[in-house]
Amino acid sequence: MSESKFQQLKNQINDLFNDRAKKVIIFSSIATLLGAAGGFYLYRYQKMKNFPELKMRNQLKKLIKQQQENNPGIISLTIKEQSILEYKNVKFFYLLLDNLAKKPQRSELNPFLPPFENGLYIKELGQTHRLLYNKFQIQEMHCLVVTKNYEKQSAPISEEDFAATLEICRVLKGFAYYNSGEKAGSSQPHKHLQVMPEQSWQQAHLLHQIKKIALKGEKNIPYFKNFKYSLKPLKDLKKKKFGAEEGAYLAQQYIEALKEVNNSDLSYQYNMIFDDTFLLIILRSKEKAYDKIALNAMCFTGSFLVKNQEQLDFIKSFNPIKILEDITREINVELKSVKRSQDEQDKIENTNIKQLSDALSDSQGLLSLLYELKEENNKLKVMICVTAYNEGNDQLELTLQGIKKNLSYFKKQGIDPSEILVTVIFDGISKINDSQNIQEENIFKQTFDPYDFTYKISKKKTMRYQQTQYQKYEKWSELELDQIDSDKELKEMLDKQINENVSQKPSFNSVEDFKLETKRKLQQECIKQGKKYLKQRENSAWIYQDRIPILDEQIEKQQGADLNYNDQNSDDECQDLEEQKINYQNNNRDNQNQNNNLFTVNEQKVKNQIQSVLEKEYLNIMYVAKFKNGQKLNSHLWFFEGFCQLLEPKYVVLIDTGLEPHQKSIFNFFETMELNKNIGGVCGFMAIRTQRVVNDDGQRLDNIDGRLDFVSRFLHKLFNIQKAQQFEYDMAHIIDKAFESLFGFIHVLPGAFSGYRYDAIKNSLKGYLKTELNKKYVSSSLQERNMFLAEDRILCLDLYCTEGYYIQYVPNALAYVDPVINLTVLIGQRRRWDNSQPISQCLFTLYSCL
Repeated sequence: MSESKFQQLKNQINDLFNDRAKKVIIFSSIATLLGAAGGFYLYRYQKMKNFPELKMRNQLKKLIKQQQENNPGIISLTIKEQSILEYKNVKFFYLLLDNLAKKPQRSELNPFLPPFENGLYIKELGQTHRLLYNKFQIQEMHCLVVTKNYEKQSAPISEEDFAATLEICRVLKGFAYYNSGEKAGSSQPHKHLQVMPEQSWQQAHLLHQIKKIALKGEKNIPYFKNFKYSLKPLKDLKKKKFGAEEGAYLAQQYIEALKEVNNSDLSYQYNMIFDDTFLLIILRSKEKAYDKIALNAMCFTGSFLVKNQEQLDFIKSFNPIKILEDITREINVELKSVKRSQDEQDKIENTNIKQLSDALSDSQGLLSLLYELKEENNKLKVMICVTAYNEGNDQLELTLQGIKKNLSYFKKQGIDPSEILVTVIFDGISKINDSQNIQEENIFKQTFDPYDFTYKISKKKTMRYQQTQYQKYEKWSELELDQIDSDKELKEMLDKQINENVSQKPSFNSVEDFKLETKRKLQQECIKQGKKYLKQRENSAWIYQDRIPILDEQIEKQQGADLNYNDQNSDDECQDLEEQKINYQNNNRDNQNQNNNLFTVNEQKVKNQIQSVLEKEYLNIMYVAKFKNGQKLNSHLWFFEGFCQLLEPKYVVLIDTGLEPHQKSIFNFFETMELNKNIGGVCGFMAIRTQRVVNDDGQRLDNIDGRLDFVSRFLHKLFNIQKAQQFEYDMAHIIDKAFESLFGFIHVLPGAFSGYRYDAIKNSLKGYLKTELNKKYVSSSLQERNMFLAEDRILCLDLYCTEGYYIQYVPNALAYVDPVINLTVLIGQRRRWDNSQPISQCLFTLYSCL
């Protein structure tokens, strides 16, 4: 360069820097660029320092992508048909996958140990794991992280498992999932975790929403109300060092999640999904949704994978959340406790079924489902309480058949049977009919045992086992010394204690004294255990929950459900004793032939009900066996302050077991209250269904005992008390109730058959149930004590006098009841009724005059 040109360039530079503002701009720009470059290199240095393998991620991803291309060992599950359903702002994908039908359930050879199938091996992951391709890929680069040595798929996930899988998640920018066993959708017994690549998020909208919840630091998933699950936000993961420290942190979160779903002993199978922001565990109850479509953890991302058109059409007909619910929870037997809490103001005990606020630990099957519907403002229209004591299964079936016949009339008015719940409450589990002589009366053989057989309920969760245990401890609580030798279990316990304490024998005068003292100690121990057990079960019940399909009459007859009680009505009611005896012998012979294989028939009946439950309409039913016998008012406590308070139905109906509602009577109750909003309670016409009072030898069966005076015994031989009750019932309904109803008040709605508007009686229940809510309550007056002899009247008085509702007699609501055939029982019953009736009428008259 010539000197003149150099001088010109120098002059230009000097001119440029002569401007001070320009100098500042140039130097600051240079400083900014240098700072950015330095910061970038410092960031890269820090990353490389903490995790040297970071630089290999791109290389590993490139390797996975290269080996994926034209790989002969991979079978791609291409999407043949896709449907998208949006539910509660979440998109669910129904995917019909080509080649999914070719996937074997299980192979005899372990595909995760050498030699590997051609093209499936990728590389070693440290000393404990390998990276393989999934042979049947949902997405390209769908990989498996497998243990080098064989470990069971059901084994707990280790720190090393988490560390290796998390690194592959970061390489593929996707998420990992794990199926802990066959019920959870696993097809291989060798432990493996699956990693989905980045493009999988496109069809995982549900999982994307769950991730957003976790990023906010929240744990509640609104879509999973009835699931047992645990969501763990991994907000502290970024503070951990790459590798082992991250694996330890994830393993800790995993263990805590298992504890939250009561699965720390791994007794249940589960699905797990995670990435570097969240960890989700969901318990599984079965592999196949509705026993048709096998689902693994991918269904909880929002993708349902099916293998043929039939499965696709079937699953598309269901609400996606209901599909998930079907594979995550059991609908059957659990112990349900009624918890009592002290009311500091009134000093009485309030009884409520435990609220279902925590679905993680308190999912209660059908009860949870109905509660969820109520929360969505789809309340039950009618709840029916059937109170039972020791009646036979034939009587219970008679009542349930009458209820089911009413359902067709409800349907005509747009009331679906699923909006009705029947609650059968047994008053004392030890009192449930277990007759060994008359098979059709045995509730265990006809109802509970078939459920146990069909649902494969474990022994300790069966109703029969619970009854046996309660009866055993009931006996122990009042154990006498002479009962020990006659009881096999107690005798074995005594012999064991004698052998264990034989060293103490010399301190007694004789061997007999030693054995007697040992027996006394055993007696005291058994009494203590018995009382403790009874105290624990005092406010508890064992519940079976089911949905009974509503079958047509012909099918029910084929399944042995039709007991033909309706054939014995008014034309036979006036038969003399000899005619009753002949008819009984004929009926008994027919019934014996019909019921030879009754247990097998009932097993098949329940099987058929389960198989057809998806295609047919169903009726919700709960069998509630209270452990302690607390009488009928205590059963109403459970019904009103428990189930009704939880589910808040519109109307309630009270029925006694053995009462046969006419095919339209319950609907007539509903229709009467629906048409007139001022009606708070209703009752119908109860007709007497005469019973047999002689046996085969012509002897009376009404159990006249020595408590009757000679006049009553003489009159009992002259008069038929069944016909007397028939006349009494007819007059009470045709004249008394019809006349009282004109004034909008009936002094008693019989607990055997009546209906109420739940909102109308809700505020009156504390008074009606006060003797049950507070066992120490003492009546304040003779008047009140007489009223509680027939507590049904209390609700009627409060309904009319306090709440301002009318009470209506519905003559076309017909029901058939059994008469009392024992004169002693009849006298005691009428004494209670007669004592409370004048008090009730006086109070009504006083209120009307004022």
